[in-house]
Amino acid sequence: MRYGLNGYHNPDVLAEIATKGFNLLRIRLHKGDTPAAVVETVRACGFQPLVIVRDEGQVRELGSLLAGADVELWNEPDGAVDGKIAPSDYAARVPDFVAAVTEVLATPWIAAVSNLHRAGLAWLKQMFALLPPGIDCGVTIHRYPAGRSWDTPHEGFGSRDEEIAALREIIGERRWACSEFGYHTASQIRTRLLPRNFPGNAWRWTDEEVATHVRQEWRFWAEHGAEFAVLYQVIDGQTDTREDRFGIRRLDGSYKPVADTLSA
Repeated sequence: MRYGLNGYHNPDVLAEIATKGFNLLRIRLHKGDTPAAVVETVRACGFQPLVIVRDEGQVRELGSLLAGADVELWNEPDGAVDGKIAPSDYAARVPDFVAAVTEVLATPWIAAVSNLHRAGLAWLKQMFALLPPGIDCGVTIHRYPAGRSWDTPHEGFGSRDEEIAALREIIGERRWACSEFGYHTASQIRTRLLPRNFPGNAWRWTDEEVATHVRQEWRFWAEHGAEFAVLYQVIDGQTDTREDRFGIRRLDGSYKPVADTLSA
């Protein structure tokens, strides 16, 4: 299994990160807010690029820049982060996307659903039912926690193994990978029925707990046969909120324990 990170930072930081065992970086080009030249920078730092693209048209625009890369069609089309795409519309894009990626000698990946919960798997099942036969591509999924422990399954499943079994029932023997997972250290609440400042309602994972969970995740994905797993993400943001506390590196340049989860 290949070990990846989501995000991009300056080349000096990437060179440091490469020494920690990470060998794949997921890059967002589909929204037009990242320069395409980042693909070559990532390669120069020793990483395999996993490039998120908008559609087959963008694949053809990028052309030989994508040669040898892994290429993913959109990000969380079942969710609201980058814009929802109906299963029928997404399935209609897949054949031309796969053809274009194959032509530039890259590896195509589809789906990137937001989580292995019932809604995410329902979207995936609907989309797969509409795909024409014979499409040769891999499938990516995302997986974020359903509770305080790494092994807590989503509602409706008896275990995380059951989540993978449900995925395999949909995709069959296709190759698959987890292109996003992660744990953050921002404040969380036990129940929305009580205010955050109610005694005992607020909690957060410590840096050490995040590292423990992520070590288990690397093992889990490898044991289940994922081709790669991508940890979200490279660096923290400015605020003590969910999206800004997934990083393996703090803004001051120091690394969290999770950065070393690939070492013995």
